[in-house]
Amino acid sequence: GTHDGQLDGWAMLLAAALVASTRPSAWTGAHAVHGSLRVQPHAMMLLSDAASLEDEELQALAGVWRASLDLDDGLHELSCQLTADGRVHTTDPALENHPGHGGGGRWRAKALARPGSHGARSETIEVSIRIADWTLLATGVRDGLRCGQLNGTVLEGQDDPCCVGSFAMALALPEVDDGASLAALEAKLKARLDARPAPPARFARDAFSGGWRMLIDFDGGTPVTYAVHLHEDGTFATREVPGLGGHWGVWGKGLAKGISEWAVLPEGTHLWMRVERDRSTSTLAGMGGLKGVHESFSLWTKPELDSLHAELAARAGGYAVGAARGRGSKAPHALVPHVTGSAFFGAALNEYYRAGRCSMMRDDGGGGESVGI
Repeated sequence: GTHDGQLDGWAMLLAAALVASTRPSAWTGAHAVHGSLRVQPHAMMLLSDAASLEDEELQALAGVWRASLDLDDGLHELSCQLTADGRVHTTDPALENHPGHGGGGRWRAKALARPGSHGARSETIEVSIRIADWTLLATGVRDGLRCGQLNGTVLEGQDDPCCVGSFAMALALPEVDDGASLAALEAKLKARLDARPAPPARFARDAFSGGWRMLIDFDGGTPVTYAVHLHEDGTFATREVPGLGGHWGVWGKGLAKGISEWAVLPEGTHLWMRVERDRSTSTLAGMGGLKGVHESFSLWTKPELDSLHAELAARAGGYAVGAARGRGSKAPHALVPHVTGSAFFGAALNEYYRAGRCSMMRDDGGGGESVGI
């Protein structure tokens, strides 16, 4: 339901909306751009987090739209067809045959997240439409799957776009008729979403902080145990001497692009720890008591929930951001009790290789509980 290509680079387009321009309009004719830049607040809303729409949601938006453009060179009326597969066709030959149209425009739509909901989708959508040399950025509010009105800003240019006016467009002839057809589309979407497996539980960063008993077992080596504390500032250190130290954070597939970003995520599906040589005790025998280990390494572990109650709480978001604390103190089920995973060497995502196992259990009381893998 998403379309790449010319429509990528939202941040670049929004930044360009703050720059004035006097370049000719994409509309063929004797029109020329005059006057000052008019920046609309609609474009600024597109900085919010958004989730791509499902195929059925795009079908409900597809159809013939009637647009009114208030540009720096005057008012223009335009009809365009948005197809469910992301294509755009117009009724204006000058725009349809424009060199920048590239044989047809493209459009895409996303749903904005509800403020303070940590990703839950709202009724507000954002739409980007590429026609000739224009990019139309708009927002609208849906009633169910249908949105009948969009309002936003017109940007002109590709490499160095600028704001040239505003627009409003209304759905004149939907591809899916109101009534039984739209209801059937909604039912199809609901059935498909209900059949999807449940997403993995998310765990807030706070759910991992505190004291742990940790066991590291490198392949071919002797298992070593530590008492380790994960500090709220993203660092950790063991109580033993020689000991280990470094940085930690949460991570998850699709949540970050690199190690440097993982440590600042508010929640994730796994715990990530980077054991750093310059924060650990190094001797000729090894680092932090690990014989033969002389370089930094990573520990990637996954929470192990020890009861059905904890599993249900995690699925219900009991460990996620916003649920880890209740009335100023942590809820009884908020702290992750046990994690297991692997140890990896390497400094880049595509260079990591597995070198052993790791297991951690809660030790907030400081008394040495047994740890096993």
